[in-house]
Amino acid sequence: MGIRPARRADPHQIQRALILLGKAGYNTGFIDANFKRLGATASESDWTVQKWLIEKRSFEVEMLIERLQNETPGEVRSRLITPAF
Repeated sequence: MGIRPARRADPHQIQRALILLGKAGYNTGFIDANFKRLGATASESDWTVQKWLIEKRSFEVEMLIERLQNETPGEVRSRLITPAF
């Protein structure tokens, strides 16, 4: 039995992550400097958020969902002023 590749996030996970990103104050259209905290790279900075999520593995999106669900209001406020990539 060979090694199976990690599966990509499913549409339900992507939709849930988009909702939580919006509630947490992140841009849900395009990747911006705030996404660096979530692991986005400079080369991904011209991607849409949806493309960024689609390219992630299922477990990575689940970890992102958990992180967003556990953010405090102070963490959300601290993102309002961030440097560029």
